[in-house]
Amino acid sequence: MVDSKRVAIDRNIFNQYPEAQTENRVTHALAHAVASSQRLTDDFVVFLLNRDCPRGCSIKEQKSGVKLAPAAPNGNVAGAGRTIPDLWIYNEEEGFTCVIENKITAPLETQQLVEHGRGAKKEFTNANVVALTPDGREDDHRAVAGAEKEGCPVVWRKWPEVYSWLMNRAASHNKESSLAKKESWLVEQFCEFLQLTEEQLLESKSMEGTITKFCGIPFGKDTPYEEVQAKNLLRRLTQFLRRSEELKNANAYPNMESEPSGRIAAWENGACDFIKLESGVTNKVNCLHITVVITAAQVDFQLTVPNAVGNKTYWHRVMDAKLDDWQKMLGEIVRNASELTKSPNQKRPKGPQPHLRILQRHFDHQGADAIDDGVLFFALGAVAGGAPGVKVVPAWINILPGLISQVRAVRANTQLDVGISYIYREYKEWDAILKRPDFKEEAVKACLALKPFYDFLQAPGVPAD
Repeated sequence: MVDSKRVAIDRNIFNQYPEAQTENRVTHALAHAVASSQRLTDDFVVFLLNRDCPRGCSIKEQKSGVKLAPAAPNGNVAGAGRTIPDLWIYNEEEGFTCVIENKITAPLETQQLVEHGRGAKKEFTNANVVALTPDGREDDHRAVAGAEKEGCPVVWRKWPEVYSWLMNRAASHNKESSLAKKESWLVEQFCEFLQLTEEQLLESKSMEGTITKFCGIPFGKDTPYEEVQAKNLLRRLTQFLRRSEELKNANAYPNMESEPSGRIAAWENGACDFIKLESGVTNKVNCLHITVVITAAQVDFQLTVPNAVGNKTYWHRVMDAKLDDWQKMLGEIVRNASELTKSPNQKRPKGPQPHLRILQRHFDHQGADAIDDGVLFFALGAVAGGAPGVKVVPAWINILPGLISQVRAVRANTQLDVGISYIYREYKEWDAILKRPDFKEEAVKACLALKPFYDFLQAPGVPAD
């Protein structure tokens, strides 16, 4: 079996020197990506400083200065006692420079920024100091404030901002000239390299904060699925969902967790993350939760009742509910799903697909992969209507209570999911819905569309915790 993570790591042109320090590898990759065209170099400086800047800039990596003597072995300029910036972007004729200090795992230091500024001012009349750091680190602002207190203004940029700008740049230029396509390819390689780096650092717990952000789901016909990238996307997407006030308010999922679940889990041909919907429960398998799945074929949002859920009244509710209650609840979800974004095909517009799944499985031993013993899966349109081209067969819903009761009666490992799928092939006419950064807003709507199932499990008389 091909290891998709290994393939992704090996094929990236910027990931060839894993023994080097993380900051140095990322700086080197950034320099080569930004230097892929003069236009990109100049536009990148404008983005960093957020103002007009001289055009025709050049780039140098880890130099003691553009005109000063080379660095001594200890990392300082010989006889000057000055530190070395990670990048210089400069235009000598205009007396302009932007010196960049990049931090990924190491702390940002006030004195280092101050000395970068002093050294740059010796050579350029228009000297600017930029600090690049992960988002979510508490101490970096102290270093920036300390430098400014000593008379060294610092432009502080977070890596996710840079990542997002470069991703948008690549997307907007990949259909232009061959030179622009080369630029876009190198930028895409750099962004993928950042994803790989972040995933490795997060899994090894070597980094605080984040260096990328959610920019949409890129997989489909033209972009094959990759495990490392999928895990990175899941982290960013579920982080956004956990922070969503729309999901956490009293009318939605009031006990939804805010903290990440930990390691991203494997899923059938993909990866998944979990958002617990009950407070005071340490393990996702013991509580009601939202499962977010990214596979080679689709993105799923599912409200899951796991086998070992601590509140057994959920299973009693599922088994005891009347067929009319099932029909009403599933019909509400179908109507909610119909309000989600649809494809622009005017003849037969297609939207996300709501579904229900009952799964019976077993494990050969603790820690082993699950073995499926039986699966019942149907589109909700088949029982509640409202789906173009789908025949309504109410008998699907008639078997639910009895089937679940029999499976539970023999203590079989059982899981129930009601979910909504965004299938890549359904969106071949308009990849925009999946590939835009605002797909995360669509994800919030998808989770809210499942709320009738959550309410169904709470009533009658079933406590939320």
